Amino acid sequence: MSGITLQEFMNDKDVVMGDYQRAHAKCADGFTVSIQASRWHYSEPRQTFSDKFESLELGYPTERDELIMPYAQSPESPTQTVYPYVPWDVVEKMVEKHGNIVAAVVRYK
Repeated sequence: MSGITLQEFMNDKDVVMGDYQRAHAKCADGFTVSIQASRWHYSEPRQTFSDKFESLELGYPTERDELIMPYAQSPESPTQTVYPYVPWDVVEKMVEKHGNIVAAVVRYK
């Protein structure tokens, strides 16, 4: 996978494991984060694929990122928490800041 946009990642059926869980997104600078959307995740709409997501669930980034800190469930543990309903434009800025998505990886906490 060469550098792709957030929208391309969210609509890539090859990064979905099972019915709804995506592999983690790895960016060009090495930053990795779970980016999820489905009926089981904190996202709008609550579906796996969409032409227009309003918000996404993020989780377990490899490092603290100030863009998403206002959404952290446990701000004292920024790499060990979930970030519910992060607005699309915030996620897009975060992905672009880290050089866009270059790989989908299975990562265990």
